[in-house]
Amino acid sequence: MLDQKTEKVLGNIKELGFVVSPEAQEWMNEHIFAPAMEVGFSKLAVVMSTEFLAQLSIEQVMEEEVGQQITTKYFDEIEEAREWIMNV
Repeated sequence: MLDQKTEKVLGNIKELGFVVSPEAQEWMNEHIFAPAMEVGFSKLAVVMSTEFLAQLSIEQVMEEEVGQQITTKYFDEIEEAREWIMNV
């Protein structure tokens, strides 16, 4: 993301079967999202897990201060996510 100055990302976590801990959520914001935003990252399409607690933990990441600065939309299917991210 940093080398390519990626503006848009499609994250497929449909198979995520575990909760992302608060410590991991903080690490993601500090070491992934914040540096990526410095080079232009601003849009994220997420194909969500079918596991409720995994969904909740990902949504919590995006509700943090850094995550709130990223336009994020959640999807059930990759095709929908791909269409949105290509057209936003």
